[in-house]
Amino acid sequence: MNVNELLQGLRILSSKGPMDQHISGLSIDSRKAQPGDAFVCMKGKQFDSHQVTPSLYDQGIRVFICEQEITLPEDAAVIVLTDVRKSLGLLAQNYFGHPEEGMTLIGITGSKGKTTVAHMIYALLEKLGKTPGIIGTNGAWTKERTFPIGFTTPDPIELYQTLKSMKEAGCDSIVMEVSSFGMKFERVSALTFDIGLFLNIEEGDHVGPLEHDSFEEYFACKKAFLSLCRQSLIWSGEPTLKELQEGLLHSYTYGREAFADYRMAGATPMQLEAGAGMDFLVEGMFSGRFSVHSLGEIGALNALASLAAIDLLGWSAQDAAPALHKLHITGRMEWLYQSTDYGVIIDFAHNGLSTRAVLQALRQYNPRRLICLFGVFGDRDTQRRTGMGEAAGHHADLSIITEGHNRSEAFEDILSGILLGMQQTSGEYIVIPDRKKALEWAITHRQKGDILLILGLGNKEYLEKAGQLIPHSDRKIVQELLEEAEPAKDF
Repeated sequence: MNVNELLQGLRILSSKGPMDQHISGLSIDSRKAQPGDAFVCMKGKQFDSHQVTPSLYDQGIRVFICEQEITLPEDAAVIVLTDVRKSLGLLAQNYFGHPEEGMTLIGITGSKGKTTVAHMIYALLEKLGKTPGIIGTNGAWTKERTFPIGFTTPDPIELYQTLKSMKEAGCDSIVMEVSSFGMKFERVSALTFDIGLFLNIEEGDHVGPLEHDSFEEYFACKKAFLSLCRQSLIWSGEPTLKELQEGLLHSYTYGREAFADYRMAGATPMQLEAGAGMDFLVEGMFSGRFSVHSLGEIGALNALASLAAIDLLGWSAQDAAPALHKLHITGRMEWLYQSTDYGVIIDFAHNGLSTRAVLQALRQYNPRRLICLFGVFGDRDTQRRTGMGEAAGHHADLSIITEGHNRSEAFEDILSGILLGMQQTSGEYIVIPDRKKALEWAITHRQKGDILLILGLGNKEYLEKAGQLIPHSDRKIVQELLEEAEPAKDF
């Protein structure tokens, strides 16, 4: 590919230098750029890669795509565009040969539930005989292969390279989690999704110095995703529903509300072959009784959203539905241990909305005590701390407050925010800063009939502290403790 082919369809403000030279790569990271690459200069809050172009030239790079004029020798091609960040998706599309064409694209956004719904839709597609790929929090993979990615929604170069690899592996459909940062940084702006799902949005999430500047910006990024979709499916209980639907031509809803296009008329706990699940009745654009190996009303709603998406894409939800019976999603409402008198579940919930939802789901199974062990991550929106503290205080019988990814913050500072929320409730709690010791206490003091819910890390196997990744696995620690533990105490 030469420079002219790379720039096809882009609005160019100015260009100089040889435009017919060959390109063997596309790069935005000056540390990884190689001779033969076209280097795309980006301006960030802390670093402007326009400043390193002379040293990159010295390393053999001869094609630079910029937002401002730069001075380099005459054998370098310098192209100036109006908005490099937004143009990066088109550049990556051109370079990787538009791999998204011919594949069904399904995008999912929301403050919580993206990973669960993505896995549900993936399972439904497989049941229908499709060959799907998935891109999201748990990585990028197909049934046969995994692909390295750096973010839930990868940068455009990584994204289109992954899409190309998936297409070459035989994929005919892609299920993608679309984060608010994926929208803010224009990672998917060149794509058109066949359907987009909007699950929910919570104020006080993803706002802070290292995240969005305000809830308004966060909401705008989430809403903008829907403009990239041929049709949309939105939770009918979302308070901002009318605002989200403004200007959308093919917008549908799912949920409990009477006006929902796909309406859940009832949901009850049940026991499936794979374990605890939900039975639910659907009315509206299709009808029937379904079951899912997921907990609580939120599990049934996520399953409804997934089935509705399949229906809107023109496939049979009824034929696909049996895939939900044995669904297993690592780190999402996952039973680590289940017996007739005790249970342990881990989940990735890390804000008030998701904490409340998972606790309410477990309450439907009538535990004698519902114990919630959790920490809140540092260097993130401080409202998460009060939100999780308040949710746990209201809905758990006992909360065990411990560390999460403290990052650069002291645990005591994070704890003060959690207690601010906890103290707005009458909930009981104890504080054990060391997470391993907190898990040990929880297992040692368990009683028959308890359910222990462990929140925050999900399937992650590290704790992030002061710039270091400390090995830690809730799963492994709990399994080892239970192997050595005495039987649960009677009451």
